[in-house]
Amino acid sequence: MSDIGEMVFLPKLLRRLREVAPEVNIKTVAMPPNLLEQAMEAGGVDLAVGYFPDLTKHRFYQQRLFRHAFVCIARADHPDIGETLSLEQFLRIPHAVVSPEGRSQEIFDRLLEREGLKRRVLLSIPHFMSIPFIVTSSDLIVTLPRAVGTSFAQLANIKLLDPPFENPTFDLKQHWHERFHQDAANRWIRGLFYELFSEQEPMRVGVPRTGTEPWEV
Repeated sequence: MSDIGEMVFLPKLLRRLREVAPEVNIKTVAMPPNLLEQAMEAGGVDLAVGYFPDLTKHRFYQQRLFRHAFVCIARADHPDIGETLSLEQFLRIPHAVVSPEGRSQEIFDRLLEREGLKRRVLLSIPHFMSIPFIVTSSDLIVTLPRAVGTSFAQLANIKLLDPPFENPTFDLKQHWHERFHQDAANRWIRGLFYELFSEQEPMRVGVPRTGTEPWEV
């Protein structure tokens, strides 16, 4: 789970665990995709929850939880931005970009490339947690998943702005290895994640697909 995943999932998960399983302990880890696959196969990691486009091999199950969109943020008293963000402002005003490898920022970057849009990236950083401090003390714009932007706006002097073009979306999913598909503890924790975070219909039993795609549940 990335730092962004910790922000989105852990507060609600911990509240629920306090109610139904107060003795359960949670440990989150972040690791490169190749090490993550090995750890999940060995049982060192039970679930990968979030945006993990590298977990695409057929020996993994995946289950969609909900869909994310992007939002732009700036300090609430930004001298050049009011209640909306124009395309001219988006391209002219410097940006800070969070670029963890293989994560959601790639989706937004591909959209900009497809539309032929080039923003001025003044700052590139690998983590989200410093963003509120950077935004509130500068005139930079940051584009990030809406749930994260909403959390930052609740904590700091930050306003939310819709991107001035088509807003790409992406699915957040939970992934697990086929070895633990019938494991009771694994089934319990992924059922809890589904209960707390799914926007879909009630859980149904999945039938693994053949081929090289991950199995959908």
